[in-house]
Amino acid sequence: MSLIELAWVMRSHYGMSRSDLVQSLERLLNSPELFVESQPVVAQAIHRFGRAKSDFADCLSERSGHLAGCKHTVTFDVNALKTVGMKLL
Repeated sequence: MSLIELAWVMRSHYGMSRSDLVQSLERLLNSPELFVESQPVVAQAIHRFGRAKSDFADCLSERSGHLAGCKHTVTFDVNALKTVGMKLL
């Protein structure tokens, strides 16, 4: 959740570009000083976020659901539906 909040603050409050945020998240993920739970899932979410129009939270939610064995993740967000592979609720 902390990475989701960080991504939201950096984009909405500080106006960080998507590409700069992807680079920053990747650096954090690969930092030896930090432990990131489900690191491979987070890496996949960062990769998807870099290519999608969706928020990082949508990308991470979809990848986390996939890891948990869900057939699909549902959403009300049309961007997540189109770019992350979610299904409309």
